[in-house]
Amino acid sequence: MFTIARPWFVPLVFGKRWLSVLIVHLFMALGALAHGLFDMEVSGLCVLRQTGSLLGINLVHECLCRGAAFLGRRGIGLAAFGWGESSAVVSHPLLHAMLSRRIGPLRLGVAAGWAIRFGGAVLVIPPG
Repeated sequence: MFTIARPWFVPLVFGKRWLSVLIVHLFMALGALAHGLFDMEVSGLCVLRQTGSLLGINLVHECLCRGAAFLGRRGIGLAAFGWGESSAVVSHPLLHAMLSRRIGPLRLGVAAGWAIRFGGAVLVIPPG
């Protein structure tokens, strides 16, 4: 709902100077969607007491996120933080592989189909 109302809500509540954060919101929304797909896999590794594996995945995730934001901050400015969040999604297949190796193949076809549809909807709605 916020994605649709954001071009009007942000200036009304925070002022026009805050409109630039909308581009970051776009990437954060896509990142949250991707994280939501893999939250059950994180829980699965916790149940299997694979906290060391989770530590490694979180370390990769943070390095990708912070590294991309750091490298892009001078060239693309505030949007670099959004790109950092999106680049961290690369760590999710690693999580999927770790859990699949422990419990067998996992099927994400239906969930991936919905994620692509909702992700496409977030991208289609203009940022401001």
